[in-house]
Amino acid sequence: MNALVMVLRTSILSIQELYTGTKRIVSILMDGITEDTHMSSIIAAINPLFEEVEDALARQRGSSFTELIQSKDANRDARFMLLRNFVYGWTKVEEEKEKRAAAKLLYRIMTDVGLTLYKLGYARETAQLNALINRLGEADAQQAIVTLEALEMYTALKASQVAFEELYESKVAQEASKEYPLIVELKSSLSQYVKLLLMNVNFLAEQDKEAYATVVEELNMIISELNANAQARLTREENEENGNSVEENSENTDE
Repeated sequence: MNALVMVLRTSILSIQELYTGTKRIVSILMDGITEDTHMSSIIAAINPLFEEVEDALARQRGSSFTELIQSKDANRDARFMLLRNFVYGWTKVEEEKEKRAAAKLLYRIMTDVGLTLYKLGYARETAQLNALINRLGEADAQQAIVTLEALEMYTALKASQVAFEELYESKVAQEASKEYPLIVELKSSLSQYVKLLLMNVNFLAEQDKEAYATVVEELNMIISELNANAQARLTREENEENGNSVEENSENTDE
C-alpha cells in the first residue's frame, strides 16, 4: 500500500514545532473526517496531551536565559568594536609617531585573531575573544595599550567577556541538571499519536482517494512546511554554533 500522506519527520521537530503542527493536523481532520470512530478516539487521546505540553513549555520558558545572554553578548561585541575602531583610527594619525606605532602593533594582533569575530557563534566568539585578550595581555601589547591610553577600554572588554562566560556557564549547568525529562516524554507520546493519525488517514484515503483528496492535500502542505522549517532551524543553529563564514582579515572596519 503506497502512502498518500507525506512522512512527518518528528525526530527533527522541536516540541514546540510538533505541538503546533499536531494541532493544525487535528484541526484539519476534525473538519474533514468526522465519521471515523478510530480517528475520533485518537484525537480524544491527544487533546489532554496538548494541555500537558502547554504547561511544560511554559515552565521551560520561565527558566530561559536567552534574553540575558543576548544582552551580555551584545555588550562584549560593542566593547570589542569600540577598541578595534579606536586602535584603527590611531594607525592613520601620522603626526603622533609613538601612538601610531603602538596602534599598528595592536591592530596587527587584532587582525591576526579576527576583526569581525563578533559575527561568530557564541562558542567560537568566546574562544577568539579569549585568545585576543590573552595576546593583548602580553608585555609589548600592554605597553602599547598604555601608550594609546586605551587601558580602560581593554579592561572593559575583559570584564564583558567574563560576564558573558559566567552567565553562559550558568545556563549550561542549569539545563544539564534539569534535562527537561517531561518534555522528552511528551514529545515521544505526541509523536506516536500523530503518526497513528496519519497512518489512519492513509488507510482511509487508500479506500477512497477522491473522497479524501482535499484532506490529504492540506495535510501534505502542513507536513512539508513543518519538515522544511525544522530543517532550516537545525541549519541555523549549526551555523550559529560553528560560525557561518570564513573570517576575512582586512582593515575594513565597516559594520
